[in-house]
Amino acid sequence: MSKKATTKKTVKRPKDVNAPKRPQSSYFLFMNERRPILKSEHNDKSMTDISKVISQEWKCLNESEKSKYVEKANELKKGYNIRLEEYKKTDNFKKYQNTLAKWKEEQKEARDAESDPEPTTAKRPQSSSASRSKSKSKAKAKNKKKESDSEDEDSDCDSDDSSSDGSDDTSSSSESESDSD
Repeated sequence: MSKKATTKKTVKRPKDVNAPKRPQSSYFLFMNERRPILKSEHNDKSMTDISKVISQEWKCLNESEKSKYVEKANELKKGYNIRLEEYKKTDNFKKYQNTLAKWKEEQKEARDAESDPEPTTAKRPQSSSASRSKSKSKAKAKNKKKESDSEDEDSDCDSDDSSSDGSDDTSSSSESESDSD
Protein backbone atom coordinates (compact mmCIF):
# COMPACT_ATOMS: atom_id res chain seq x y z
CA MET A 1 0.00 0.00 0.00
CA SER A 2 2.78 2.43 0.83
CA LYS A 3 5.97 3.01 -1.07
CA LYS A 4 9.21 1.53 0.14
CA ALA A 5 11.19 3.69 2.54
CA THR A 6 14.30 3.24 0.41
CA THR A 7 12.91 5.17 -2.54
CA LYS A 8 14.05 8.68 -1.81
CA LYS A 9 14.25 11.63 -4.14
CA THR A 10 17.87 12.51 -4.75
CA VAL A 11 18.90 16.10 -4.38
CA LYS A 12 20.92 17.57 -7.21
CA ARG A 13 24.38 18.93 -6.63
CA PRO A 14 24.13 22.66 -5.88
CA LYS A 15 25.03 24.89 -8.79
CA ASP A 16 27.43 27.78 -8.41
CA VAL A 17 25.45 30.57 -10.05
CA ASN A 18 28.30 33.06 -9.66
CA ALA A 19 30.93 30.94 -11.43
CA PRO A 20 31.98 31.94 -14.95
CA LYS A 21 30.15 30.14 -17.72
CA ARG A 22 32.09 27.30 -19.35
CA PRO A 23 33.21 27.90 -22.96
CA GLN A 24 31.69 26.13 -25.93
CA SER A 25 33.44 23.17 -27.50
CA SER A 26 34.71 23.24 -31.07
CA TYR A 27 31.71 21.18 -32.17
CA PHE A 28 29.26 23.64 -30.61
CA LEU A 29 31.01 26.54 -32.29
CA PHE A 30 30.65 24.73 -35.63
CA MET A 31 27.03 23.85 -34.88
CA ASN A 32 26.12 27.43 -33.99
CA GLU A 33 27.68 28.63 -37.24
CA ARG A 34 25.96 26.03 -39.44
CA ARG A 35 22.51 25.88 -37.82
CA PRO A 36 21.12 29.20 -39.16
CA ILE A 37 22.44 28.41 -42.64
CA LEU A 38 20.86 24.97 -42.74
CA LYS A 39 17.66 26.25 -41.13
CA SER A 40 17.23 28.79 -43.91
CA GLU A 41 17.99 26.19 -46.59
CA HIS A 42 15.67 23.55 -45.10
CA ASN A 43 12.63 25.27 -43.60
CA ASP A 44 10.68 22.02 -43.66
CA LYS A 45 13.15 20.06 -41.50
CA SER A 46 12.91 19.82 -37.74
CA MET A 47 15.72 20.90 -35.44
CA THR A 48 16.46 17.23 -34.80
CA ASP A 49 16.96 16.58 -38.50
CA ILE A 50 19.12 19.67 -38.86
CA SER A 51 21.21 18.56 -35.90
CA LYS A 52 21.73 15.19 -37.56
CA VAL A 53 22.91 16.91 -40.75
CA ILE A 54 25.28 19.12 -38.76
CA SER A 55 26.62 16.09 -36.91
CA GLN A 56 27.30 14.32 -40.19
CA GLU A 57 29.00 17.41 -41.62
CA TRP A 58 31.22 17.61 -38.52
CA LYS A 59 32.21 13.96 -38.87
CA CYS A 60 33.12 14.51 -42.51
CA LEU A 61 35.21 17.65 -41.96
CA ASN A 62 38.91 17.18 -42.52
CA GLU A 63 41.40 18.14 -39.82
CA SER A 64 42.41 21.44 -41.39
CA GLU A 65 38.78 22.63 -41.46
CA LYS A 66 38.18 21.42 -37.91
CA SER A 67 41.34 23.12 -36.66
CA LYS A 68 39.69 26.55 -37.14
CA TYR A 69 37.02 25.62 -34.60
CA VAL A 70 39.45 23.82 -32.29
CA GLU A 71 41.70 26.90 -32.14
CA LYS A 72 38.74 29.16 -31.39
CA ALA A 73 37.59 26.77 -28.64
CA ASN A 74 41.09 26.75 -27.15
CA GLU A 75 41.15 30.56 -27.09
CA LEU A 76 37.79 30.61 -25.33
CA LYS A 77 38.99 27.99 -22.86
CA LYS A 78 42.09 30.04 -22.01
CA GLY A 79 39.91 33.07 -21.29
CA TYR A 80 37.61 30.90 -19.19
CA ASN A 81 40.50 29.51 -17.16
CA ILE A 82 41.70 33.05 -16.41
CA ARG A 83 38.20 34.10 -15.29
CA LEU A 84 37.87 30.92 -13.22
CA GLU A 85 41.16 31.51 -11.41
CA GLU A 86 40.05 35.06 -10.60
CA TYR A 87 36.69 33.75 -9.40
CA LYS A 88 38.34 31.20 -7.11
CA LYS A 89 39.84 34.11 -5.16
CA THR A 90 36.43 35.58 -4.31
CA ASP A 91 34.19 35.18 -1.28
CA ASN A 92 31.42 33.78 -3.49
CA PHE A 93 33.61 30.81 -4.37
CA LYS A 94 34.37 30.18 -0.68
CA LYS A 95 30.65 30.29 0.12
CA TYR A 96 29.95 27.83 -2.67
CA GLN A 97 32.67 25.47 -1.41
CA ASN A 98 31.04 25.49 2.05
CA THR A 99 27.62 24.80 0.52
CA LEU A 100 29.10 21.99 -1.56
CA ALA A 101 30.82 20.43 1.46
CA LYS A 102 27.52 20.45 3.38
CA TRP A 103 25.71 18.89 0.42
CA LYS A 104 28.33 16.14 0.12
CA GLU A 105 28.03 15.38 3.83
CA GLU A 106 24.22 15.18 3.55
CA GLN A 107 24.55 12.82 0.58
CA LYS A 108 26.94 10.61 2.50
CA GLU A 109 24.62 10.50 5.51
CA ALA A 110 21.67 9.66 3.27
CA ARG A 111 23.59 6.79 1.65
CA ASP A 112 24.68 5.49 5.04
CA ALA A 113 21.10 5.66 6.34
CA GLU A 114 19.80 3.78 3.30
CA SER A 115 22.24 0.91 3.64
CA ASP A 116 20.71 -2.09 5.37
CA PRO A 117 22.10 -2.99 8.80
CA GLU A 118 21.29 -6.66 8.04
CA PRO A 119 23.79 -8.75 6.11
CA THR A 120 23.08 -8.60 2.43
CA THR A 121 21.77 -12.01 1.55
CA ALA A 122 19.67 -10.87 -1.33
CA LYS A 123 17.86 -13.55 -3.26
CA ARG A 124 19.44 -14.18 -6.60
CA PRO A 125 17.49 -15.38 -9.54
CA GLN A 126 17.84 -19.13 -9.98
CA SER A 127 19.19 -18.80 -13.48
CA SER A 128 21.69 -16.01 -12.93
CA SER A 129 24.08 -17.48 -15.46
CA ALA A 130 21.31 -17.50 -18.04
CA SER A 131 20.51 -13.85 -17.37
CA ARG A 132 24.20 -12.97 -17.62
CA SER A 133 24.46 -14.70 -20.98
CA LYS A 134 21.34 -12.87 -22.16
CA SER A 135 22.82 -9.52 -21.17
CA LYS A 136 26.10 -10.44 -22.86
CA SER A 137 24.29 -11.32 -26.07
CA LYS A 138 22.35 -8.05 -25.88
CA ALA A 139 25.63 -6.16 -25.45
CA LYS A 140 27.13 -7.97 -28.44
CA ALA A 141 24.09 -7.12 -30.54
CA LYS A 142 24.36 -3.47 -29.51
CA ASN A 143 28.05 -3.39 -30.41
CA LYS A 144 27.34 -4.94 -33.81
CA LYS A 145 24.64 -2.34 -34.44
CA LYS A 146 26.99 0.49 -33.42
CA GLU A 147 29.69 -0.87 -35.71
CA SER A 148 27.30 -1.11 -38.65
CA ASP A 149 25.97 2.39 -37.93
CA SER A 150 29.47 3.83 -37.80
CA GLU A 151 30.34 2.04 -41.06
CA ASP A 152 27.24 3.59 -42.64
CA GLU A 153 28.26 7.02 -41.39
CA ASP A 154 31.79 6.54 -42.68
CA SER A 155 30.41 5.55 -46.05
CA ASP A 156 28.38 8.79 -46.08
CA CYS A 157 31.59 10.77 -45.72
CA ASP A 158 33.30 8.68 -48.38
CA SER A 159 30.46 9.14 -50.84
CA ASP A 160 30.59 12.92 -50.38
CA ASP A 161 34.32 12.99 -51.03
CA SER A 162 34.25 10.60 -54.01
CA SER A 163 31.44 12.05 -56.07
CA SER A 164 33.64 11.97 -59.17
CA ASP A 165 33.16 8.22 -59.67
CA GLY A 166 29.79 8.84 -61.30
CA SER A 167 27.84 6.30 -59.27
CA ASP A 168 26.30 8.81 -56.87
CA ASP A 169 26.32 11.64 -59.39
CA THR A 170 22.90 10.91 -60.84
CA SER A 171 21.21 10.45 -57.48
CA SER A 172 22.64 13.66 -56.05
CA SER A 173 21.68 15.69 -59.13
CA SER A 174 18.13 14.39 -59.03
CA GLU A 175 17.91 15.20 -55.33
CA SER A 176 19.13 18.75 -55.88
CA GLU A 177 16.58 19.22 -58.66
CA SER A 178 13.76 18.05 -56.42
CA ASP A 179 14.94 20.35 -53.62
CA SER A 180 14.81 23.40 -55.88
CA ASP A 181 11.17 22.71 -56.84
